[in-house]
This record gives sequence, C-alpha cells and structure tokens, in this order.
Amino acid sequence: MSRPALLDSSYLIDLERETAAGKVGPARKFLSSLRGRPLVISMVSVEELLEGAIDEAAALAALQRFTIQGLHLTGETVRSAPASHVATPWRERRVARRHRRIT
Repeated sequence: MSRPALLDSSYLIDLERETAAGKVGPARKFLSSLRGRPLVISMVSVEELLEGAIDEAAALAALQRFTIQGLHLTGETVRSAPASHVATPWRERRVARRHRRIT
C-alpha cells in the first residue's frame, strides 16, 4: 500500500476553485500526481473549510471522498489544553463562534 497524502485546507480551497472554474491549474495537476494514494484530510481542515463555506451541505458532500483523520490527544495534551477545547465538541464550538459574530 502506498503512503497516504495529507491535504491541507489551503490546497483543498485551491482545488475547489479550479474545479468550479473548470480550469486545470496547479492544484488539479498535483492531484493527478497522487493517483493511487489514499487522500486524507484532518479534522482541522474540515473545520476550516466548513467555517468558510457558503453552502455547508455541499461542502460536506465534497469532503466525503476523502478519509478524515481525527485528532489523537494524549493525556498530557488534554491536561495542557483549555477545558473548553477538550470538553466541547468541535461542531458546538463552531456554532457558538457563528452566534457570537451575529449578535
């Protein structure tokens, strides 16, 4: 099995823009070079993409083709992180941030 390729949010945004425009630019060319490798995105990239998405349902649908890599926290990481970031699910934090911007 070949090594997975971890794609970051900047690359995914460029890929989406090129695809929407029907252009074959650097992002799409690079994607073809990854043929046969598992494509992975992190939970952080998912959060960043959804935060900026106009159509959240469409963004989620587009992300389904990738393997989403979760975060694996060690006991030390959990002890040093603010409690609000560990105890609150990421989706609830995102909704809370949006609410703060609106009000």
